[in-house]
Amino acid sequence: MRIARFPVLAVPLIALLATALLAEPLALVFEPEAGLEITYDLEAKGTRVMRVPGQAPVTAKIGFKAQRVDAFEGPGGAKMAMTRTLKDIRLTEDGQRQEIPSSIRDKAVAFTADSRGNIIAVDKEWAAGAPEGFGDILNLLETVPFGTGPVEIGDKWDASAPEDPDSKSDAEIIKDVSEGQIVAIYESDGMQVALIQQHVDAEMLYKDTPQEGLNMRASLRAEILQSNRVEDGALLGIKGKLYQKIEVVSPQGATLLSIEMPDLEGTLRVAAE
Repeated sequence: MRIARFPVLAVPLIALLATALLAEPLALVFEPEAGLEITYDLEAKGTRVMRVPGQAPVTAKIGFKAQRVDAFEGPGGAKMAMTRTLKDIRLTEDGQRQEIPSSIRDKAVAFTADSRGNIIAVDKEWAAGAPEGFGDILNLLETVPFGTGPVEIGDKWDASAPEDPDSKSDAEIIKDVSEGQIVAIYESDGMQVALIQQHVDAEMLYKDTPQEGLNMRASLRAEILQSNRVEDGALLGIKGKLYQKIEVVSPQGATLLSIEMPDLEGTLRVAAE
């Protein structure tokens, strides 16, 4: 299986904008060739704050490092079969290493992606038992979906993840903004690279919590930059910031418990040879 090593450029955004190469609308398609394998380095850090009224906040520093190997099996088009393996996972809380279930470590998990880069099928139980915050980090470093057709620099599109047909949540959507846009096209080592920006601002109220009579309110804001190879949509890098807050709310609207991640930052880049 051929292994690809793509550079992630650390070029100021203003310089990229000044050298934009897009002369006509561009339709990005996620179609890495079958047999392609890409290894990424993942890293994230942030703070988790738990608050209960009348008590002192409980704060923890979160750290994360891992390698991710994406292997593409084809056939491409509307559905791309692939596997994803997480290796050398290190998740810490206040410097103390957290236990990662063996079902997650070094396991090739089967995924299916669509032509926009959305993950549309996966074993939902593969991350069962993972420590708190593990899923938030992986979501921050997930692919921003492409637009549904040709776009120009500055054009915005709905970058929301597709709805899960098996989900039965009765969440009330208070706010749901997820916008993607190409902010630059540039050349690197003979490749054309698209720089995509995503802005997320969402708030939901869940009324099906296990505690009868209690609701859960979730707020999420994120700013993400992502680079993709124009030729086949292959992911080259991600840099993101996320704010998340989950509150348990009484029927009267009082917050009984809140868990907040105010400053989660993460990067994904192609691993060095």
